[in-house]
Amino acid sequence: MAHVQQQIIEWFQTTLVGGSTAAGTSVFSDRLDPLTNDELPAAVIGGGDESVEPLTIGNEQLRSFEVNVASTVSQTAGYEAAARDLGLEVEKLLAAQPATAGGLCSGGISLTGSRLQKAGEGETAVAAVVQTWLCKYIVAAHAPDIPL
Repeated sequence: MAHVQQQIIEWFQTTLVGGSTAAGTSVFSDRLDPLTNDELPAAVIGGGDESVEPLTIGNEQLRSFEVNVASTVSQTAGYEAAARDLGLEVEKLLAAQPATAGGLCSGGISLTGSRLQKAGEGETAVAAVVQTWLCKYIVAAHAPDIPL
């Protein structure tokens, strides 16, 4: 079984693909290559930092894992507003899901911040609203692939 981090990223991807946002099926995880205009609008999901806190004298740990979702658009005018609109769709969709992210995050998921990124100019202008979601889950130290 995959690490719970990977399971969470896959949950985000599956939820966004099935969620009828403007990104449609252009939802990617762990992507390094730049998006092409044919792929936009899109959502790109990536893992961030994780902290680990011992819960008991035994082996249980509370883990707080950041997931970043970049809602990305490209257009000649209004690209910041379009990125915010797609970010709003993503935020509403994820906030409407069960707080446990399909049973993976017993401590819930919550939006902790967002930022606007932009690059290019004219026809190649690209903007993204990058949201950071905090996912809290519990595992036994010897089994970080099984959420408790």
